Amino acid sequence: MDKKNVKIKRIKTHPKLTAAKKEELRKAAELEEKGRTDPLVQADHARAIQRVEAVRLVRSIAESLATLKQKRNLSYADLAERTGIERSALNRLLTGKQENTTIETLVRIATAMDCDLTVTVDE
Repeated sequence: MDKKNVKIKRIKTHPKLTAAKKEELRKAAELEEKGRTDPLVQADHARAIQRVEAVRLVRSIAESLATLKQKRNLSYADLAERTGIERSALNRLLTGKQENTTIETLVRIATAMDCDLTVTVDE
């Protein structure tokens, strides 16, 4: 094979994770791999899984809000004025760089764009 025709493309699967989150995910994977039966270990594992799912949910909501922001042609300055949230904080949240937020903050952003944020709990 001719090396000149070979192209390697790096695929970025998700945004940069902090060292603490990487460690949390590594521990969760390690616990799952070992299949321990210690109830305390299982509880730690369950919390780690819940944290990962919560981060995914926040990212999903943030992506939806960012899409809506673009559709409404709003700048971060406009949204900051409407929500009372700093422009830089909005940017971090809507670009997926900040995952730790409250439902109240997400609702404030949605309300500022004249839409509802609805959370449902399934059994």
